[in-house]
Amino acid sequence: VSLKGPAQLITGMATTPFYNLELSGTGNKTQTITATVDGILALNDKELATGVHYMQVNNPSVTAITRTTGFVSSLGNGYLGRKTNVIAPYLFPTGSSVNSLRYRPVEITPSTTANDIYTVRLANNDATLDGFDRSLYDSTLCILNPYYYHKINRTSGADAATISIYFDEIADGIFYKIGQWKTLPNTLWYDIGPSTETTTALLSHVSSANQNDFSSDPFILTGVRPVAPMISGAQNICAGQQSSIYFVNPDANSSYFWTVNGGVLNGIPNAVAPDDTISVNWGTVGPGVVNLFETSISGCVSPAGISNVNFYVQPVANFTTTPNTPVFEETNIHFDNLSTGDASWEWVLGMVILPTSEIRITHINMWVNTRLC
Repeated sequence: VSLKGPAQLITGMATTPFYNLELSGTGNKTQTITATVDGILALNDKELATGVHYMQVNNPSVTAITRTTGFVSSLGNGYLGRKTNVIAPYLFPTGSSVNSLRYRPVEITPSTTANDIYTVRLANNDATLDGFDRSLYDSTLCILNPYYYHKINRTSGADAATISIYFDEIADGIFYKIGQWKTLPNTLWYDIGPSTETTTALLSHVSSANQNDFSSDPFILTGVRPVAPMISGAQNICAGQQSSIYFVNPDANSSYFWTVNGGVLNGIPNAVAPDDTISVNWGTVGPGVVNLFETSISGCVSPAGISNVNFYVQPVANFTTTPNTPVFEETNIHFDNLSTGDASWEWVLGMVILPTSEIRITHINMWVNTRLC
């Protein structure tokens, strides 16, 4: 069947089966009833609007749907369905002309050659408007796509698949993860697992392999929250004595900012440094804390990387002598250690031997130290 006219309807009182269905002419085509295709669905440059119904392509060939700029749009519980039986990417050319014209396809690559059926719909609006609150997500996600989400399901079979969702980096933003809306253990968006982001000249995509949970069908593109960055630098310092360097092994796609308690950052009190390396002049009252935050290219901010800095008190050398006046030879002199903050000591007595056999102490030096200072 070739639909060659202006705007046309696929309608009737019962499901309409087609062998090959070609869309052409001057207008888009709209379903008012469920339809199936057993051969080739040729969209060409037309929109096939299934509405709240669905179009099922029963031909399991990966080339069973062809297009130039055409796409399949759906509303509510409508969708585009495809039967699969090879381990290869199946294109679901989903789009929408509701709210704004948008083509955002999905590819599903089954993990086996078993007979499965997968379905996809592009929901071309903020997920929050449909009851899937974008402000509710687990700790690994952030900045959920505000423009659209997809409903993806497996209606027949039991095999895992790789899901690839496409996006426009300029129009939509940059994404690195896929979230799935669930009600257990809590009602929120969950990270579906490890994913890879692929940038291309046209549409980029995020892929997640071995997806086998289709208990809930809303899926959304998200940013990924960086883990707390690791800080390198001294954690034990002498109070008021030491200037320390702290740094992070930077990600070229991220930016960083630091805060410091108990010291002066880069010579500026209360400063926030955007660099990956800082210098801290520590004060005399501890303890000190260095905080580091990482912001990803998608704008997600990490939890704080924290380095707790221990302050060790500078020891003070002090002693008294008894007696403390000049004495005759063979007189005992007692030295009392009055040092504070000390853990070990070193004494040096400077002496001069005179020609008259007189011994005169010229100076006494004393060093004390803690384990660090």
